[in-house]
Amino acid sequence: MVENDKKNEQVEPTTQDRVQYPYEFDPEIRRKSHEFAGQRLKIAISSMVTYLAILVFLLFSHASEDYALFLRFIPWYLGDVLFILTLFAIFSIPSVILSYASYRLRKKKGLTEQGVRRWAMDAIKQLSVTAAFTAVGGVLLIALIALTSLWWLIGALTLIAVTALYSLLFPLFLLRIFYNISELQDEELSKGIATLANKAGISSYRIYVMNESSRSKGANAFVTGLGRTKRIVLFDNLLRKFSRPEIESVVAHELGHCVSNDTYISIAVESLFVLFAAYVLKSTLSFLLSMHLIYSVTDPNLLLWFALVAAVLEFIISPITNLYSRRREARADLFALKIAGDPIAFISGEKRLCDINMMEEDVPSWRKILFATHPTTIERIRMGESFMKVS
Repeated sequence: MVENDKKNEQVEPTTQDRVQYPYEFDPEIRRKSHEFAGQRLKIAISSMVTYLAILVFLLFSHASEDYALFLRFIPWYLGDVLFILTLFAIFSIPSVILSYASYRLRKKKGLTEQGVRRWAMDAIKQLSVTAAFTAVGGVLLIALIALTSLWWLIGALTLIAVTALYSLLFPLFLLRIFYNISELQDEELSKGIATLANKAGISSYRIYVMNESSRSKGANAFVTGLGRTKRIVLFDNLLRKFSRPEIESVVAHELGHCVSNDTYISIAVESLFVLFAAYVLKSTLSFLLSMHLIYSVTDPNLLLWFALVAAVLEFIISPITNLYSRRREARADLFALKIAGDPIAFISGEKRLCDINMMEEDVPSWRKILFATHPTTIERIRMGESFMKVS
């Protein structure tokens, strides 16, 4: 009953003006963060290895092929749906187990107050939505392959359109499935943000707050939406635990993304990758047919081969996309420093974010290349210090 009340509470955060400012790293949190990062990395690697292991086993043991042949005695569209949902369930079992392990770890470290029931409800929602999209998308893809040789181009363009639609609907509908969202009520902070927006030349924007505190103690902010649906979303924890200068520095960073049209550019970059991946899958289909690894273009086993190729492509391309993302974030950091003109608040905010979210302040180069989408905290602090020297 307590959990339900907390879930439905209105988002009415209050800025705490008497927090420690400027903030310095807590040595004990730094120690725990390094330990926590190692445990999270093990779970992440376990998740990837498990996914690939199941995928390879199903394909090369012929288990999925035998199951697909068994389903040939019913209409292909029903058989494909049953095939997809069965395999989705197989992949979901270890995924849920590892997700629960991650939840228990965050609970142990004090990063979430979310109860098991609430976590389970969120997991069920996510699995249900993903299963529906996977089944519908998989059947439509196979139908498209059977209908036209241009399936790869039509499919890629459709996925690009769906991605753009998702970016449009996410702030209006999808985000509200999991969170309570309300407009920022702090008038003084709103005035400060309005000043920053005017400096940035941004006249159309809306600032929203979501009740992340119902799920975790983490603090963050992000830009979402396209055109008139564009929103800057702040975690309520950010408003409760950060000083006003730090919050304005974080918002200035998000305004930097708006000025640079990063949402549109990201969609464009992702679109190029989708087109490239679709062409690779077209070549994969021809190879599979020539090697008799699938019995026809309506063989649902084709989707598993596509998943394997997509995983390999993602592994190859992720260092490039991560590098692009880090440079984009660094550009927004520099914009925040210029527009807010407060490197002390910027540095203090980065240290506080690092401690509250229990992140590592620095990581080995290989981990940064493979996983990091943002500059490390140390890199951001150095940027703030450099700006302080020249300003």
